[in-house]
Amino acid sequence: MLAVSGGTDSTALALIMAELRDQLGLVLHVAHFDHRARPRAAAADAAFVADLANQVGATLRVGRAERAPRSEDDARRARYAFLRRVAADLGASAIATGHARDDQAETVLLHLVRGSGLAGLAGMRPSRDGVVRPLLCVGRAETAALCASAGITPREDETNAAPRFPRHRVRPRVLPELETSNARAREAPPRVA
Repeated sequence: MLAVSGGTDSTALALIMAELRDQLGLVLHVAHFDHRARPRAAAADAAFVADLANQVGATLRVGRAERAPRSEDDARRARYAFLRRVAADLGASAIATGHARDDQAETVLLHLVRGSGLAGLAGMRPSRDGVVRPLLCVGRAETAALCASAGITPREDETNAAPRFPRHRVRPRVLPELETSNARAREAPPRVA
């Protein structure tokens, strides 16, 4: 089952899995979750994901949070609870997410700043508790290029620019600053583990 928000990375995930479907013997299901954090964009996001699911020949399940999240952790918990329910209903062997190398770099840096210890420096695992992250070795530039080559313009989540969340400060400020010292800085934090 594919967790698809409609953003660049999860759109690329759907396109890649559709391409590999026959080779890997996959049956594609797409799950989309409305966190209620973007009320004006939610319907357009869901419509985009429905079109994408249709394009790649996947079934679709859409869920919605009971209330707007108070934090990123609340949003993540609600999203994963929905994804696990859908996976169980479908009998899916795994939940695939579109987390890419840039997400991994942000995660490792945030864990480092929080003082997580060695376990946190390992970042997101490629496979853990039924969740697989096949794009951890792929950067956002590559997922954007794949979407562009397919003629697809993914949805843009404006809350990703909201500086109230630490990840949203690391993405536009810290990583670009680190790249002034090392052009491949986004690749370095994931290699720490």
